[in-house]
Amino acid sequence: MRYALFLLIFTLWPTPSKAQQTIQYAAPHSFREKEITAAYKQEINSDDPFIIAKTDLNDDFINEYVLRPANCTKGQICSHGIMVYMDEKPLLIGEFDAHKIAIAFKKDYGVKRLIVYNQAHNDFSSKLARWDPQLFQYKLPKN
Repeated sequence: MRYALFLLIFTLWPTPSKAQQTIQYAAPHSFREKEITAAYKQEINSDDPFIIAKTDLNDDFINEYVLRPANCTKGQICSHGIMVYMDEKPLLIGEFDAHKIAIAFKKDYGVKRLIVYNQAHNDFSSKLARWDPQLFQYKLPKN
């Protein structure tokens, strides 16, 4: 009886969590991925190869894209771009220097937050990039 009561309380007890979805990158394969990659490279004026991940950040069944340099090694701080198609053209909606970006399940204005890991010597330190509907971009807090 005690065990059942303990189990019931344990499963119902609220616990804080930082739920997140990891991003899986790959070389661009489809026409759209190659177009997004080319637009991002032009936006940041780079000829480096990039890898790309598609994800739906606002649950509208249309993918947004996260890009990072292909030569960015684990733990290295490098530029990450967030791109979306708007009016049939690629548009940059966020750019962060980070060693890792993950997607939070919590939303602002219907758009998922991004967890930006941007401390080179601390794998657990992160900042939340939030959607700014007036700027139509992800922004990190100022501090």
